[in-house]
Amino acid sequence: MPTAPNLHEVVQGVDPASRVVYVDNDPIVLVHARALLTSSSHGSTAYLDADLSCPEVRAFDFSRPIAISLLAILQFITDDAEAYRIIDALLEPLAPGSALAISTVTAHNEQAVLGAKAYTARGIPARPRTDDEVRRLFRDLDLVDPGVTLVSRWRPTGPTPDDFHVQMSGGIAVKR
Repeated sequence: MPTAPNLHEVVQGVDPASRVVYVDNDPIVLVHARALLTSSSHGSTAYLDADLSCPEVRAFDFSRPIAISLLAILQFITDDAEAYRIIDALLEPLAPGSALAISTVTAHNEQAVLGAKAYTARGIPARPRTDDEVRRLFRDLDLVDPGVTLVSRWRPTGPTPDDFHVQMSGGIAVKR
């Protein structure tokens, strides 16, 4: 769902000519995207109605580095083999220097684990992952400092919340 600031707003704030494509298959997200996803005159923002498990979108110049953000989604891909398949399919066509950002529900505290169990009990399978499990999702990529950690510790701009209240771990890595 679009939020504030949106990813494209942050990215185009750094480089106004950036092109950002969101991918989701939720019709409610599509309605919000059409209304809210606008770009600078130099860049572009688009929304594709597609499923992450079928990553066959070819909307960019794959000879140049591209960044892929899998934020708050992989907890819903509960099977590691399927998560690896999706990540591999997304990364395969990308040029060296491309980046992958991942955040997912962490298994570092009981509150996060209980949240995932509540999703699963309501018919939405969810799986918290340890930092080691998240690290393995990056396999052959070079992790950027500080590596896989609670998201509140990744480039903090102010005081970080108590670790107990942070339920996402993540990291960024670059393709060789």
